[in-house]
Amino acid sequence: MFKNVKVITGISIAFAVFILLQIITSILFYSSVNNDKQNFQKSEILNFQQEQLTDSFQSLVKTRVVITRVAIRFLKNQKDEKSIAAINALLATASTTLDTAEKQFNRYQSSPRLEGQSDAIAKKVENDFRQLHDIFKMSIQYLQRGDYDAYGNLDAQLAQDNLEQSYNTWREQNNMLVSAGQRENLSSFVSMQWTIGSIALVLILVVVSAWGLLQRILFQLLSRVIHHIRAISGGDLTQAIEAESKNEIGQLASRLKEMQSSLITTVGDVRPVLTVSIPGPAKSQWAVMICRQEPSSRLPHWKKRLQAWNS
Repeated sequence: MFKNVKVITGISIAFAVFILLQIITSILFYSSVNNDKQNFQKSEILNFQQEQLTDSFQSLVKTRVVITRVAIRFLKNQKDEKSIAAINALLATASTTLDTAEKQFNRYQSSPRLEGQSDAIAKKVENDFRQLHDIFKMSIQYLQRGDYDAYGNLDAQLAQDNLEQSYNTWREQNNMLVSAGQRENLSSFVSMQWTIGSIALVLILVVVSAWGLLQRILFQLLSRVIHHIRAISGGDLTQAIEAESKNEIGQLASRLKEMQSSLITTVGDVRPVLTVSIPGPAKSQWAVMICRQEPSSRLPHWKKRLQAWNS
């Protein structure tokens, strides 16, 4: 079956298989890299969200600590100028940390919502944050006016507990998404390892098959042709030349067979002429002239001339 496959066809098939393997490898590699890129981007967004939301919660806690320090001064009834100046400085600090918390929470909200994040959880976190933020804002305002009773009626602890519960729920959700991304990356890595191994195995099989194909359609046939050429150059015209294949080497073998047949015909026609009694130097000269200059159809003519010359 492989004898009639042309050499250029076999080489083209081998190149086509290698190109196909390269394309498949490139597609799989791009798919894996693109998947890792998406997971990396998701992980960055989740880390940014958690960082901003955690910082905003911590800023609220700092704000409450500062407000509590002011409330303690009110309980101690510290109304001298130095204490009032300290209270105003603490309330200014509380306002600053409260603004910082709001900015951090706004940055958290500005990040894109990812697939798998619950809208209900995000909404509850926002409501609880706004509630605690507003309570702290009113606390600062009441304490600035010296209205400790109005401050005492605000239930900041309940609002803080609600926000902490919402934040913990949201963080658990984010941790699950991060873990899912890590598992997906690991699965993609293992899949790529199996893919590379499979492609390497296929490549080895292709190389072995291509080598076997070249052996059948090129090297073995070429080796036979070279053997026949050496035999003919050595004067052996008796070896049979097989020209069964139709590829380039088969065509070369066919032409060599035709050349062998022509040589056999020429030698067969020249041999009777050389049997005529001619002096040695003249015989070789006549033989060369006949072989080089005259077609086989005129050999009988030369034979008659030699016989006439000899008589």
